Amino acid sequence: MLSIKPTKNGLGVELWGEEEDLKRLYLFIQNFWHDIESPNELAKGEVISYFSYEIRKGFEGKRLNRGNRYFGVNIYWIHYICSLTCLKSNASLIPTSKEDVAMFQALEKLFIEAMKEYDSVGAQGLEPYLNALYGNNKYMYQFMRQATTDHVKTGGGKPAFRSLPILLQGGIYATEPYKEFVRSLKKSASEFGVPPETIEFNDDEIYENLIW
Repeated sequence: MLSIKPTKNGLGVELWGEEEDLKRLYLFIQNFWHDIESPNELAKGEVISYFSYEIRKGFEGKRLNRGNRYFGVNIYWIHYICSLTCLKSNASLIPTSKEDVAMFQALEKLFIEAMKEYDSVGAQGLEPYLNALYGNNKYMYQFMRQATTDHVKTGGGKPAFRSLPILLQGGIYATEPYKEFVRSLKKSASEFGVPPETIEFNDDEIYENLIW
């Protein structure tokens, strides 16, 4: 059985399960990733790829481990929300089973419980964003990276957690924060002479010695 708990410093969640639980989740993710013709597939694929990679590293025992029976991974709040958004967007394009629906419900329910466990006040403001982001955003990957970096720079804690809705507003289609993010991204892309949806971030140093 999967379980999700907030990290101590509030930068994200710990997702735990036995090896077979994480393998089952990994296969579930594959169902809504590869071989799906979807709008802006590249952007969604990049986001889902990160999530899938971490889950695989988890059941391989290369992330968190409790007595070689329970395995887990750390996932940033924003990464989790963006990943779930992209998976649900792709799921809307193909037939789903009762088991698929149950998995989506579990992933959302457990995440909400983790948010409330960390900070019920902040969770109240953050919960609506589980169904508010634009799943077909061609810049979803860049948005996820930028918003996560901005959050990590705060160092974590409840004040930073409660500011997450502000950061996530840039992922809601046609809002002013969304338009501003796209303008900024396109400006950077123009300076580097590359398409905006291909921009990468040189922010690795921010994540060094991170206290989750």
